[in-house]
Amino acid sequence: MLKEIEDYWGAENATRSGMYGALGYAGVVVFSTILLLLDQAGVQFSWLDGGMQAFLLAILGAQLGVAVLAAWRFSMGKGLIPGAITLGVFLLNLIVSVANGAIPGIIWWVAYAAIIIGLINGLRGAWAMRTMEHPGDVVETFE
Repeated sequence: MLKEIEDYWGAENATRSGMYGALGYAGVVVFSTILLLLDQAGVQFSWLDGGMQAFLLAILGAQLGVAVLAAWRFSMGKGLIPGAITLGVFLLNLIVSVANGAIPGIIWWVAYAAIIIGLINGLRGAWAMRTMEHPGDVVETFE
């Protein structure tokens, strides 16, 4: 579940886990965007006017941008601020969805749990790597 972050390599693995969590959230946002675009004349969003649909697409675009930024920063061993924003937005979306009665199935709950754990690991790893230095190559030890 939660990665060990006591040494540099553990913290780096935790930030990599955060990268995967952020990319998972980006995938959920892309899936939601595709559903919104395919349902322009359909049933689910047809009650929204064109301006509101454009607003929803802009919000989804912003969420995608933050998630991709967090994944990029986590891949570099950083990403504390965009990762925290991504986790906050994801949790807000999840709370609003459940409050509106959109209870997903068990597979979605497993995916959401994996995303949350990944983002939390990424935040823990990014926090730990703020004070750590790269240990260098092992080859230098034997010279």
